Amino acid sequence: PLGPSARGAVPGVPFTRRSVCVGACDGPLDGPLLRAGRRAGRKIARKGGERHVTRTEKEQFVSDLRESFEKAQAMVTVAFSGLNVAAATELRRRFREGGVEYRVVKNTLAKRAAEGTNAAELTEHFEGPTAVVLGYEDDVVTPAKILYGFLKENAGKLEVKGGVVDGKLYSSGDVEALSKLPGLQELRGQLLALINTPAQTLVRLASTPATQLTQVLKAKSDQSQED
Repeated sequence: PLGPSARGAVPGVPFTRRSVCVGACDGPLDGPLLRAGRRAGRKIARKGGERHVTRTEKEQFVSDLRESFEKAQAMVTVAFSGLNVAAATELRRRFREGGVEYRVVKNTLAKRAAEGTNAAELTEHFEGPTAVVLGYEDDVVTPAKILYGFLKENAGKLEVKGGVVDGKLYSSGDVEALSKLPGLQELRGQLLALINTPAQTLVRLASTPATQLTQVLKAKSDQSQED
């Protein structure tokens, strides 16, 4: 007699002798109806394994993303279809250490979130597997620097679509050019060096013997008179 463990039983579909015997009771259980039943069973199993996202959750996602778009000083959209798990983990780590957010988005919800914000300029980029890179600090260069630094080591794993910086639309080429500029920390270091240069000069002059200092001042005075 046929039991629940008989060859050809379909997960998720009630097992009966009638349903199995439609194909060929005395031979292999491979009739057309049974094959269709198997496919239906697999479909049921897949559907049962999916998590349904509620309307409330979608609205919360849109609200949170809109708030991020409103706060961000720099936004870059990327296609990540070539990114594996290990590479994605490394990229997230770099962004996190740089104070930059990396978010994979659902395009339909991202388009809704972008309405009324600077991100509306990027609406056409929300096609296919898309993630957004968000920089919230005044340093708008860092997100681009991290992104292109990663791309240099992982060619082909990401595609930069474009971005918005301080409300201005940037092409992928513009974002790459931005990545080559000095970041905020570099600019601060350069400014500090400029500020410290006169002080260092004064220290050197203060430690110079009086006779040498007199000669330098006299030479400077003579040059001024000649001018």
